[in-house]
Amino acid sequence: MTNELEERRKKATIKAIPRKHAGKVVEPYKILDRLIKEVSDFAPLKKAAFCIAWKSGWRCDKDGILKRAQIRKASEVEREVYGEFDFVLLLHKELWQSSSFKGEAREMDVFHELCHAAPDIDDATGEQRVDERDRLCWRLRKHPIQEFPAVIDRYGLEASIGVNEEAVAAVDDEASQAAAQAAENDLDRPIIQTGGESQGGPQGRLAGREGRTARTSQNAHQETH
Repeated sequence: MTNELEERRKKATIKAIPRKHAGKVVEPYKILDRLIKEVSDFAPLKKAAFCIAWKSGWRCDKDGILKRAQIRKASEVEREVYGEFDFVLLLHKELWQSSSFKGEAREMDVFHELCHAAPDIDDATGEQRVDERDRLCWRLRKHPIQEFPAVIDRYGLEASIGVNEEAVAAVDDEASQAAAQAAENDLDRPIIQTGGESQGGPQGRLAGREGRTARTSQNAHQETH
């Protein structure tokens, strides 16, 4: 009976990793601390607090992709209730327990997830945002490069990497040209037309009607006098 109850219990798949074991900092935190200290791009993260936890049960999806690690920003509720961390870094427990997953492979997963973590910068001031309780605000960055191997094989790595920047530049260029043309057209368009034939647009037709109404009123005034 006891075994049946144990099997029916929902498994806990996430377990926080204590920063220290037997008085020493454990490997996941060692890697995280070293990367934040050594990599200049991670310098802003020195002000962030991290919680690292094991995640068990991750399996390959239908496309054969295995999630090895994941970073998430602490929610407002978590910050309010616990108040100890800004980010949670989940590591694949079974993978880290494998004898073939060591050294640089572990570091690369932590490095990748740290690339997602970034300060939330105020565009107006250029400074990191803070909330009303003076807590620093953070955000998660998306992958700037995300492509299918087939696209890289066909069009090359450099073209695949730069396609987003080129698209953004093209859209910005088209938008700026369209805005400039619209502004120029507005300057040339009469606001009120007092005589002559009406223009094709709504404003022109309105001006034409106003002109015809004015002439009709004038003729009626002349006839009654």
